Amino acid sequence: MLMPALDPMSDRAFEFQYNFIKSGEAGVILDMLTKNKFLPNADETTKRSAYLTVLRLCKLLLTVMGNVMACVMDEVQQTGTSENHDNHVNNRGRVTVLKQALQSVPNQSTEYMLRSVAAKLAQHLAHRMLSGGPEADRCRQLFVQALSWELPDVATIRAIIRLAWAASTGNLNNINASNEILHSMHETNQKEQRNPDNNDVLVCKEALEVLTIALVLNPSALETLSRDKIWHTFLIDLVLLSTSRAIRIAAGEQFFLISTWCSGGHQTLLVTVTLLFTVLNSTVMENAKQSHEYFQLLCRLLNFAHMSGCPLTTAETLLNVEIAWLKKVRDNVKETGESQVDEALLEGHLGLTKELLAFLPSNQKYEIGSDEKHGVNLIKELVEDFVFPASRLMLQLRSTGELSASQACPVCTTPQSTSAAFDLLVGLCIGCVPNMKLLVTMLTDMFYSEKDEPLVEWDYLPPVGLRPLKGFVGLKNAGATCYMNSVLQQLYMVESIRVGLLVAEGAAIDLNEDFSGEERIEGEQTIETNDNDTNEEKCGADESRKEYNIGILKQVQAIFGHLAYSKLQYYIPRGLWKHFK
Repeated sequence: MLMPALDPMSDRAFEFQYNFIKSGEAGVILDMLTKNKFLPNADETTKRSAYLTVLRLCKLLLTVMGNVMACVMDEVQQTGTSENHDNHVNNRGRVTVLKQALQSVPNQSTEYMLRSVAAKLAQHLAHRMLSGGPEADRCRQLFVQALSWELPDVATIRAIIRLAWAASTGNLNNINASNEILHSMHETNQKEQRNPDNNDVLVCKEALEVLTIALVLNPSALETLSRDKIWHTFLIDLVLLSTSRAIRIAAGEQFFLISTWCSGGHQTLLVTVTLLFTVLNSTVMENAKQSHEYFQLLCRLLNFAHMSGCPLTTAETLLNVEIAWLKKVRDNVKETGESQVDEALLEGHLGLTKELLAFLPSNQKYEIGSDEKHGVNLIKELVEDFVFPASRLMLQLRSTGELSASQACPVCTTPQSTSAAFDLLVGLCIGCVPNMKLLVTMLTDMFYSEKDEPLVEWDYLPPVGLRPLKGFVGLKNAGATCYMNSVLQQLYMVESIRVGLLVAEGAAIDLNEDFSGEERIEGEQTIETNDNDTNEEKCGADESRKEYNIGILKQVQAIFGHLAYSKLQYYIPRGLWKHFK
C-alpha cells in the first residue's frame, strides 16, 4: 500500500504514504531489524520475503528522512544566529555532504520511483515541520532524532550489517551467529563451491543499500565502525570471499559510496584504501579468480582520492611495490613462457599501477616511464614484453635481417589484461611529453613502415602476435569476404561438420602444396589454378565441375586445419580467394 505497483505517485498513494510517516509509528519499521526474535518460527522462505519487505520499507523511510533533513536544515541555516555559529558551520558541512550523497543514494537507475516518492513526501513533511503545526507533533520525535544525526542509531546499523552478512552466507538463520561463524561460513562456501540462493542475494543487496543510506544519515556511526575489526572482516568477506559475483558487485558499489559520500572528510576513504591494500598479498592471492570486484573497488577509491585532492602519502611506496610485482611476472614469462599468476591478478595490478601513477608529478613519471638513467623503462617493457613481443621480433627481423630464437610470449594474454596494459601506457603519458614521445616512436616503428601498404577502410589487421590463450584463430577479410568468413567460422564450430570435412580424403594429396596463406611472388600460379585450367581444356563440363568441388574441399580443409591448430592470430585464406576467381 505504501508503494503500489500500479501508480505509486497517485494522490491516493501519496495520502497513505504521508499519513503513515506523519503518524509517528514509522519508526516501528526500523525496530523490526533489531528484534532478535523476528519471525522465530517462520520457514526460511517466509523469513526472506519478510526481511526483503522490511528492508524496502526502511529504504523508503530513510530516504524520506534524508530529504527532509536537507530541506529543514537549509531553512534553519538561513535563519541561524551568531550564538550557535559553530554548530551551524558543522551542520552546513554535513548538509552539503548529505545533499551530494542523495544524488547517488539510492541508485538513480534502479530506484527512480522510490526517489521520486521520497522527494515528494519530504517536501510536504518539511513544510509541516517548519510551520510547527499540530500534525507535526506526532512524528516530531522521529524527526528530532534524524536532525540530530542519530537516525538510525548504531544498534540498528549493526543489525543491518548482520542481516547483510548472514544473507551473503546463504542462510538467514545465521543472523544471530557470531562474527567468527559468519566469516567461516564464507570459507566453507568456497571450499564446497556453494552459491547462496538468489533470494538470499536479493536480501543481501537490499540490506547493503539500506546500510549505505543509514550511514549517510548517521556519519558518526561510520567513524566508529571504520575502527572496528568486525567491519573490516565484513567488508572483505562480501567484496572478496563471497562465492556470488552479484553480491561482490553490489558490495563493491555500496562500499565505494560509503567510503566516499558518507562523511565529509577523507578519513573513511583512507581507512578503506589501507584495509584493502593489507590483504593484497594474502587473501587476494588465495582468491585470485574472484578478485576482479576487489581490484575494481580499490582502483575506483584511488581514482576518487586523486580527483578529490585526498593526500595519499604512501602512493610512491605502493607504486614501487606494484612495479616490482609486474617485473617479476615479466621475468616468469621470459623464463618459463607463463606468467604463473591468474589473469585477474595481472589485470588488477596493472590497474593499481595506473591509478597510483596519477599521484606522481610529471618528472617522476618520466623517471619511471622512459628515463634510461633510472633503469625502470616501464613503457619499453609494457610495449615489448606485455603486449607486443611478436612485433618486437618482427621489427628486429626488419632492421637486422636476423630473427631471434626466443619465443614471443606476451605477458598479457586476455583482452582484459591487454586493455589494462594499454590504460597504464596512457596513464604514463598523461602530463609527460617525453613518455608520450617514446611511446609514439615505438608504435610507429612497429606498425607503420614505408614498405607496408596502408590499410583500407574494410581491413582489420591485428598486431603481430600469437593466438590468444584458449582463444580462436581469425580469418582475414579480403574486402568483400566477411560474410563468407562468418559462414565458414559457423560451420567450423559445428563439431560433426568440422570433423567430417577434416577426415575427408582425396582432396589434399600433394604433400608439398603451400597452404600457409603467404603472398606469392608476382606471376606465380597456384596449383589449383593450373589444375583448373588443365581440367577446363582436357575434360568435359562434369569432370571440370568435379575438380572444382574437390578444390573447394581442399581449401576449406586448409582453413579448418588452421582454425584448429594454428598458433597465429589469424589465417589468410588466399587459396580460397583465388579458387573463386
